[in-house]
Amino acid sequence: MASDPFTTPPEVATAAQSGNNTAIIIAVVLGGLLIAALFCGGVLVALLLPAVTSARKAAHVMQASNHLKQVGLAFHNYHSVYKQLPPPVVTNASGELLWSWRVALLPFVEEQATWERWQQDDAWNSGANSPLLLPIPVVYRSPAEADPNTDQTHIFAVRHPRGVMSGESTLAFKDVTDGLSDTILAVWLPHRTTTWAAPEDITLPEIQAEFGKLSPPDTILLLMGDGAVRRITQPLDDKTIEAMVTRDAGDVVGVLP
Repeated sequence: MASDPFTTPPEVATAAQSGNNTAIIIAVVLGGLLIAALFCGGVLVALLLPAVTSARKAAHVMQASNHLKQVGLAFHNYHSVYKQLPPPVVTNASGELLWSWRVALLPFVEEQATWERWQQDDAWNSGANSPLLLPIPVVYRSPAEADPNTDQTHIFAVRHPRGVMSGESTLAFKDVTDGLSDTILAVWLPHRTTTWAAPEDITLPEIQAEFGKLSPPDTILLLMGDGAVRRITQPLDDKTIEAMVTRDAGDVVGVLP
């Protein structure tokens, strides 16, 4: 009996079906592996992202600390030359505020050229001095600042009648009878800025408020009178902060966290 040409032999049909099943299984397995890889990759990124962010912030704080140490060295070199600290604010004969102590330190932070062009009888934002605001001196720049054309700094002095940078008179290190290692020269604040040349600093209540809202991973850096930089990551009580700001109150700072 002749075979029907339109009928597939049973064994051939079975072989074809088996081949198709194998291809489907392989496709399903590969698809599953791809989905698993994508899922695992997403989970891995999600797990690593906080660590990367934390490491980046730590690097920024480290660099900011190095900048602040250079500012401390500039204070001491200025004192060695002039036998006093720079004036917190420079004013004219009418008592108008012209520019900040940060400008006075320019020759001591490798910015002699800017200092020589600075018009000392003009305000910081005058037509003559405004062009000198950029580029910002490296030591005043925030490492985390993405904008290369910023003139903002996070570095402030603390204005207080009994502070080192009191604003009422020019002082020397000999006036810091509470001890240089326990007295603040300047601070670096993570969430506050000002134009680096502007005669703007912070008051005792303002820095107390900054400490009050401090929480990890944020860090406040303190430049002490001896040039050391202290990193603070936890809130401090108002009494301790005041003890560090005052230069001759006879108070004790104690152990910092």
